[in-house]
Amino acid sequence: MKKISCILVLFSAVFVHAQVESLAGHNYFRDLSQKPGYDKEQVSLAEDLFIDTMHLSFGKKLKRHFTEDYLFEVHEKNVNLYLSPVVNFQAGQDWLDEGGPTLYQNTRGIYVKGTLLKNFSFATTFVENQARFSKYENNFISSHGEFYPNASTVQQNGVVPGGGRTKPFKEGGYDYGYAIGSFLYKPIENLEIRAGNAPTFVGSGYRSLILSDNSYQAPSIDIKYTFLKKWSYGVRRTRRFNLIRKTAFSTVEGYYQPKASSRHYLNYQVNKNITV
Repeated sequence: MKKISCILVLFSAVFVHAQVESLAGHNYFRDLSQKPGYDKEQVSLAEDLFIDTMHLSFGKKLKRHFTEDYLFEVHEKNVNLYLSPVVNFQAGQDWLDEGGPTLYQNTRGIYVKGTLLKNFSFATTFVENQARFSKYENNFISSHGEFYPNASTVQQNGVVPGGGRTKPFKEGGYDYGYAIGSFLYKPIENLEIRAGNAPTFVGSGYRSLILSDNSYQAPSIDIKYTFLKKWSYGVRRTRRFNLIRKTAFSTVEGYYQPKASSRHYLNYQVNKNITV
């Protein structure tokens, strides 16, 4: 019984932790990351990572270990490395389809982040999923697949919003995985260079101003320069894809048709609560 209790506590801690830290988190966390001042906290520079736990009580240390700390941590001079598993299992029933199959989401993965010196940080996560969704979700997924050159009118490998293309799994289920990574480099205090393929959430609110709340990851580079304290200018270049395979290819599968996007923005922070 004690072993089972320990396992449940560990898995619940991993689940809570993963929901907060994962790069593919809920739009609440993506929204939070766009608020003024939050980026600096998310940079996770070396001087911000060390928290004095010597004066905490045993109960608080135990709570911190299971709800805030990472499963593995390495600290060597100017190098800090953090690693945690990502576990999420859900099961339920569609109340409008009482005789239907059980709905579930089975997610396993790993999350790693770290810092080098005082101006470089990175984060990456890999997640594998098996899931069975409700009927209306299945209809959406199956109607948003990829097109092959030899069957341009037929969509295949349905796409889960924010999760990527799928392959069939057992009866009515989907199997899909994705890998996300990014790094942040600050050569000087006013300059940020960010690159990777993490999804984009633009603006501060419940909905992204550009793209979807569940946009898929795409290679991109961001450069942001802050000047006169309240002003900043940024540019983002992204390489995206249409879900249409190229007609000519020498690999096992044709590559998707590429397309590029560019975003420029000028930002003025009036105060802590108002940004134009």
